[in-house]
Amino acid sequence: MTELTPSVSRRAVLKAGAAAGWALGTVASAAAGSDTRTELDSRTTITEPGVYALPDDVSMREFGGVVIRADDVVIDGRGTVLRAGVDPEGRPGEAADEGVRPSEPGIGTDESVRNVTVRDLTVSGWYVGVWLQNVTDATIENVTATDNGVGIVLERATGSTIADSTAARNDEDGIALRSTTESTVLKSDADRNGRAGIALVNADDNAVREVDVSRNDGDGVVLERADRNELSTVASSGDTAGVVLVSARANALSDLDIDRSGFAGVALGHASANELAGLTVSNAVGDDPLAAEPSAIWLYSASENRFDDVASENNGEWTIYARDDSAENRFDDLAIDGGEAFSVTVTDEAVDRDENVVPVLGSDDDSVPVSMWG
Repeated sequence: MTELTPSVSRRAVLKAGAAAGWALGTVASAAAGSDTRTELDSRTTITEPGVYALPDDVSMREFGGVVIRADDVVIDGRGTVLRAGVDPEGRPGEAADEGVRPSEPGIGTDESVRNVTVRDLTVSGWYVGVWLQNVTDATIENVTATDNGVGIVLERATGSTIADSTAARNDEDGIALRSTTESTVLKSDADRNGRAGIALVNADDNAVREVDVSRNDGDGVVLERADRNELSTVASSGDTAGVVLVSARANALSDLDIDRSGFAGVALGHASANELAGLTVSNAVGDDPLAAEPSAIWLYSASENRFDDVASENNGEWTIYARDDSAENRFDDLAIDGGEAFSVTVTDEAVDRDENVVPVLGSDDDSVPVSMWG
């Protein structure tokens, strides 16, 4: 195991005002601007505050990532790639040929730390690309996570941010907030991931703003056992459902633009007292076979939710489908296919494209989208 200490302290860097004055310890033995590549052959641990730079396109032949065990640490990738299972020339290693991923993250924490930043980096081939656990005031910025098990994770984090980042082609979730509070996902993209694009699980009082999610095998944005979160300015295209709330309460969602969902634009299961405003769902024709009666808005045992300013455009037969004890869900300013807006409250009822309201009986089966339940 290689233990790293910075050659320049964070305090000295800040005092000098040298934003580019990377601390060049073992992790970055080549000077900034050098063409020399440094291959790290063992798990690397940071135990002192400082600003650390990665050399060009680092490979972890022995499948050891970078572990942060100190406060006030900056990892600056300078636009490089941190790969697992390939050498710096991009040639697969033996383990990569066998489809084996390391059990560690590319960059991660395994104990409580504060004020950690990971920026300007691509991580590929890891169990988790960047996985910051037990952190306070952490920042993940301008990070691209591709072809990992999971892309980017904040877990048991407080006051932390993921910004200007991309998660694509990861096996499971692209970006995940788990047991995390008072944190933000901002101006980020998640596409073609194996499960959700962005998932908040057991995560309360967070914000997701200005995000694009598309073509994920699961849903675009998922809030599961997640309360009092704010979700705004979200574009979803080609996901199973654009936005899903499961066992979620008192969340505020606004400015949602959802197109070409395979099942439903918005789906709520066992979710109550949520408020959704400024919602457009289009071209959700329900070609995903996961459950019967797809619709623009689908409710399953979901009650007392409020929808305001909803536009349903060119969707399938049902604009709203509420079943299995879905009670007192209020829709104001609902417009279907450009028609005049109207208001309706549904309790185990469906609204079709012609604005007809019909009762929905409890189902004899338990068919709900698999993606909603993990």
